[in-house]
Amino acid sequence: MTTPESLTSGIWDLCDELIIKILHYCKSNQILRFATTSKRYYGVVLTSITLQLHIELEANGLDIAKGPRTGTTNYSQILDDILRYRDAWLYLRFDQPFKHVLGQETFTWELREGNYVAAFPTPSNPFSDPTLFQVIPLCSLDNPNPVSLQHTFQDFTLDFGQDLVVTVTADPNDTRHFTISLCSISTGLTHPLALISTYSVVTDFAITTAVDDTFAIEVMGDLFLARVKDTQNTCYEVLVWNWKSGAFLLRIGSGPSPRVADFSLLDENYLALLSVEGDLSDLRIISILVYSLRTAICIGMQSDAHFYPSRYPSARPDLIYQFPMLDFGYKISNEVFMRSDPQPGRVFHTASTGLTFPRAHTLSITLTLLPAHFTLSGNSCVNLRIFISVEKLLHYLSEYRDQSNTGIIPWDKWGTLASRWFLSSTRHYYWAYWTSGSRFISVNSWGSVPYDLSVFDFNPQTAMRHPPRDSDVNFSTHPAPQHKEKFESMVREGRGLDIPPEIARCYESTSPQLIIDTVDSTLPTIISTGFSAPVESRLSYRSSSDMVTGYQDVSRSFSHQNQVTQKPFTPHLRLADEFGSDGRRTETLMSPGQAYLESIFSLARPNDPP
Repeated sequence: MTTPESLTSGIWDLCDELIIKILHYCKSNQILRFATTSKRYYGVVLTSITLQLHIELEANGLDIAKGPRTGTTNYSQILDDILRYRDAWLYLRFDQPFKHVLGQETFTWELREGNYVAAFPTPSNPFSDPTLFQVIPLCSLDNPNPVSLQHTFQDFTLDFGQDLVVTVTADPNDTRHFTISLCSISTGLTHPLALISTYSVVTDFAITTAVDDTFAIEVMGDLFLARVKDTQNTCYEVLVWNWKSGAFLLRIGSGPSPRVADFSLLDENYLALLSVEGDLSDLRIISILVYSLRTAICIGMQSDAHFYPSRYPSARPDLIYQFPMLDFGYKISNEVFMRSDPQPGRVFHTASTGLTFPRAHTLSITLTLLPAHFTLSGNSCVNLRIFISVEKLLHYLSEYRDQSNTGIIPWDKWGTLASRWFLSSTRHYYWAYWTSGSRFISVNSWGSVPYDLSVFDFNPQTAMRHPPRDSDVNFSTHPAPQHKEKFESMVREGRGLDIPPEIARCYESTSPQLIIDTVDSTLPTIISTGFSAPVESRLSYRSSSDMVTGYQDVSRSFSHQNQVTQKPFTPHLRLADEFGSDGRRTETLMSPGQAYLESIFSLARPNDPP
C-alpha cells in the first residue's frame, strides 16, 4: 500500500500534475496525511479540484453515478454540489416543511428517492385491497395521476431508475400462498424487461396480512429480495431472484427452531440478516449473518405453476457476528427491525450530476427486551436502538472469504468499536426507517418546549473531520458546564439520543440555535440492563440538534381537492387526519423524518454558502 512517507521521499522533483495523478490512487486519509508533510504538498491538495472531490466523495461514502451528464457540468460544480449536500447535513440547512392533502385514505405507502408513494383501492370499491398507487414528488407541487395495476396487493416497493414496481399479494383462500408481480411504474403493466413477471410462492407455514411487516421486499440492480414470515412470527423465508432472467439465486430459511429475522443489503455482493434465535422457548440469541449474493449457485429458471422454497437448500452464511448474551431474566420481542437506506446503487440527483451510495453505511437496529416468563424480579422492557458501521463489518470479509466453513466472530472482537447503543423510552419501530446513509434523524418534543430535531452521523470520518467550532454560524455549545456534564452522563448511560428537557428549556425564550456534539471512541456507552454482562459500545458519532420553533407559522397548506385547516407541524408524525371544509375525512402527508433524509439536497437552501 502506498504511504505518504514513501511518496514524499521520491516525488519531490515531480511536477504538481503528476503528484495529483499519483494521489488519486491513495485513500482520502492518506491524501490528507500527505498534505501535512510540506507547505508545497498542502497547496497541491488544497488547490486541486479533483483531489478535493476525491476526498469528499470517499469521506461521504458517495460515487458519481454512471451515465450522461449535462454538457456544461464540470468537476468544480460537482464538488460545490457535494459540499452543499454535506453542509446541509452538518448544519441542518432545511427548507421549510410542507404538507399535502391526499384525496383518499391511504392503505400503505413508501418513501423512495425523494418521492412519497401512496397505495389505495379504487373509489368504486373503497374497502378492498389497493390496486392504485400515486407517486408524489416531495419537493414539487406536482400531483401526478394514480397508476392502476391489474391486480390487488398488500405490499410494494419501487425502483424509479428501472421503472420497476414489485408488489406482493396474499391469497385469501390459501394462507400459505402469495404472488409477487413485476410491473412498470409508468404504465402499471407487466415490466418489459422481466422474463417472468409473476412468481407464485407456496410456503410451509401460514401467513397473514393483518400484520404490517409480514412481507418485506427490496430491489437492487437486477436482484429482487422478498422476506415473508408466519402468523406467529417464528418462521420466515428470505428469497432472492434475478428479476430480469427469472433465475432463483438464494434461499435463507428459518429452520426448525423458533427464529425471527430482518435483512438489509450491504452492497451489491452481500446481504446481512439480523437473526434472533430461540433458546428453549424464548428468543434469546442475537447475531448478524452475512450471505454472499453473487457466489450463490443459480438454481435455474422458475416456470412452474407454484414455487416451493422448502424444496431448495438454505444458504450457508459466510460470516456470523455474535452479540452479547442475554440475562436469564429477559427475552427478546419477536418484533425486530434492521434497516439501511438507500439501497446500494440507487441514484439521487443534485443540480449537476447523479450520486450513489455504492454500499450501505449504517445498520439501524431496533430490539426490545421483555421480562422472561419465569422471572419474578419485576423487570421492565428495555427498548434498544443500535447503530452499526457497515465498513467495520465488511473489514472481516477479506479475512474469512476463502474459508470453506462459516466464520464466527465473537462480540468482543468486533462489536465494541463497530457499534453505538442507545436506550429509548418508546417502542416506535418506525424509527428504524429514519436512517439514510450513515445518518439518523430523531425528533423529540417536550410539551411547550420547541421541538428538538437532531441528525446523528455515525460515520467516524465525518464526526472527526468536522468537530464543533466556535466560529460556526448559528452554533452553540451547551449553555452551561453542568449541561455538558449531563450530556456526557446521558451518553454513558445510553440516553444520548435525547436532549434533556432542562437544556431544551434554555432555548424556549431565545432564537433557535444549533447544538453540535461530537462523541468519539473515548466516551463509551454502557448498557447495564438486560445482558449477562454490561455491553460497551464506542462507535464515534456527531449530533446536530436544532430547537425548531416556527414550523406552525411558516408551513403552508395545499390541496388538490379540499381546503384544510392549518394546524401546528409535528415532525414526528407521518400521517395526520384532516377534515376538509365539506366535512370529508382526508389524509395529510406531513413532511416526516425520512422525507427530510431522502430529499435533503433539494431541501437545503440553495443560497446558503457551502
